[in-house]
Amino acid sequence: MPINSSKKQNVPVGRRKENRFSLSNTQLTLTQSKFLGLRKQEYKAALVNISKKGIQVLSKVPLDPGVFYNINFFVPGANVSFTMKAKVIWNKFLKREKNRDYYRVGLKFNKLKPDVEKELIKLIPV
Repeated sequence: MPINSSKKQNVPVGRRKENRFSLSNTQLTLTQSKFLGLRKQEYKAALVNISKKGIQVLSKVPLDPGVFYNINFFVPGANVSFTMKAKVIWNKFLKREKNRDYYRVGLKFNKLKPDVEKELIKLIPV
C-alpha cells in the first residue's frame, strides 16, 4: 500500500528549536511575587542549559506551569549577570537522591530587554 504523503506526520512536542548553551556550576535564584509583591517565594536552582528563548533548570521543588518568576544568575567566565522574567512551561520529576527529589523545569523568557538579549546571544553558539 503506498504511503500518503499528504497526511500530517506525528511531530514530537517540545523539540528544541533554538541552540542551547550549557553552563555547569551556575546557580540561579527564582523569585515569585505573591499578593501584589507583599510576600515573595524564592527558590535556588542549578542552570542546565539556556537559549535565547528560554532556560532549563534543576530544582529541588516542582515549579507549577504557568507561573512567572524573576530569574537572577551570574556567568563567571563571561563576567556578566542576568536578570529576566520567565514563565514555567513544564516540569518533570528527574530522580530521588539522598532522600531529596529533583526536578527538571523548562521556563520561557518573557520579552527580554534588548541589552539582556544581546549579552545572552553572545553566550549561545550558532
